[in-house]
Amino acid sequence: MENPFVYGEVVPAGAFVDRVDELKRLTADLLVTGRPLYALTYTRGATATLGRDTGLTAALVHLPRTLGQMVRPSLAVGALAGFALALLVIRARALPALAMLVISGAAIAAEVAVGTPGNPRYLLVPATLCVLLATLALTGWRELPAGAPARRRWQAIAAVVALLVVVEAPSDLGRLRDMRDRVVIQHRTGEAALTAVARAGCRRPAVAAPHLVPLLALDRDQPAQQFAVTRLHPPSRGGYVVPRTQSTVVNFLLVHRVARPPAGAPIVGAAGDWRVYGPCS
Repeated sequence: MENPFVYGEVVPAGAFVDRVDELKRLTADLLVTGRPLYALTYTRGATATLGRDTGLTAALVHLPRTLGQMVRPSLAVGALAGFALALLVIRARALPALAMLVISGAAIAAEVAVGTPGNPRYLLVPATLCVLLATLALTGWRELPAGAPARRRWQAIAAVVALLVVVEAPSDLGRLRDMRDRVVIQHRTGEAALTAVARAGCRRPAVAAPHLVPLLALDRDQPAQQFAVTRLHPPSRGGYVVPRTQSTVVNFLLVHRVARPPAGAPIVGAAGDWRVYGPCS
């Protein structure tokens, strides 16, 4: 990608992409919530509430570990090999991709260092570039002249990376099956929550954690701001949606604890692990 002109100044491609993404995020926040910095402030608040790791240690230790979990050890080794080979053999052609990897990684590390969590989705661009570099390590030797010493050495490295990928394949297939099972469980848990609310008949019940708000807003075609999130004291009227077990609290709502329903509050709706406490009026 050529270096584009932005407001009359030349900026690197990676910086241009970051600016466009930031502008889109600010615009979406402004249109949806009326506050352009909503995502940043909410994320920082939720991070503090959930006790997730942030700061310099998270940026230097946990972030690389998360990236390695995303691309898996075999492809991580391949990415390192591809990075080194690109620098040594085809430097000019590979510099844009290498620069993008460094810039995107540094930008994410800076955000984590100042207080945002190192969520795997933030690492999508670096992870994609790592996969491309691993692919380069596996197939880049074909761009070199036949019989060249560098081609033979590259082929040997590609064989090692390919062997690592093959050895790790059964484990990766198991991880994919586990992920599929978790997605199914998440879907069923969310559907049960919506069913419990529908049976209760509460129009805008309070919820035990923010994770449930988008589901209710979409299902009921109402603004997300209409659903209160109860952190300490549940409401005595209007309905309160809360799971029965700690497993759903941790694995679905993604928090450590929730406010329990008021003593003596009647159950006005139930499905699966979910209970809606009333009255709803």
